[in-house]
Amino acid sequence: MIDVHHATAAHDDVLCTVTGSLDVVGAARLRRTLDAAVAAGAVCVSVDLRGVEFVDASGLGVLARHWTALLSRLPAGVVLVDASDEFWTMVARTQRQATFARPEPAVPAGLALPADGVA
Repeated sequence: MIDVHHATAAHDDVLCTVTGSLDVVGAARLRRTLDAAVAAGAVCVSVDLRGVEFVDASGLGVLARHWTALLSRLPAGVVLVDASDEFWTMVARTQRQATFARPEPAVPAGLALPADGVA
């Protein structure tokens, strides 16, 4: 089972928070939610997968194909906010790192990193 909740920060920005199992059924439900956001006029969709407890290859495959399609349909794109360790493990196992890039860690305001990235 998967639960998908979406909130609209602005008329054109949508955040989808996903919890549960991302199998073929869960991915189909997420796909429908993302499509509904696009149909409602979303310009940018952010997806938070931190609450995903189980991921299988079929669910990740469904999401990966749809993710790529969304990138071309949304003017500001689709953004992965963060994801669970289970999600990242399956991304690595299925070699989908090109589709799902890990978000860069946020740098607290007022903290600058050196140009070489070493603190």
